[in-house]
Amino acid sequence: MSSNIFISYRRADSQNFCNGLSKALTQYFSHLSVFLDEKKDSEETSIVPGSNLDESIFNELNSAKVILVVIGENWLLLDEHSRQRITLDDDWVRKEISYALAREQEHPDEVTVIPIWVGDGSKIKDLIDKASLPQDIKAIADKIQ
Repeated sequence: MSSNIFISYRRADSQNFCNGLSKALTQYFSHLSVFLDEKKDSEETSIVPGSNLDESIFNELNSAKVILVVIGENWLLLDEHSRQRITLDDDWVRKEISYALAREQEHPDEVTVIPIWVGDGSKIKDLIDKASLPQDIKAIADKIQ
């Protein structure tokens, strides 16, 4: 499947919001496809069962025209070793954002990356501004209004 809109999010942070967002976008823009890796409120999923997860996600990121980065108050979640997950090389949210920003920089006419705040926007902006984001995703902070 080739998606027009890709939703990047942290499950522990904004799963319910993203399910609603995906549903609303699909209803409003019925001619477009929306990628959300896991949909809790239905049997439908954006990833074909049995397919390679990494390959599926990067194929969808590569075909998307709009990549929505959903950021909530728990986006900078710590892992079990008290490390910020977003700073880890194997963090999926970081991988998605890094790839999306690099693609946007290389092909600005083909893709747009848009951060979406869930919760208290001023609190989230403070968190992101104060966070030591890895170099490959620092540009997401520049998109904060």
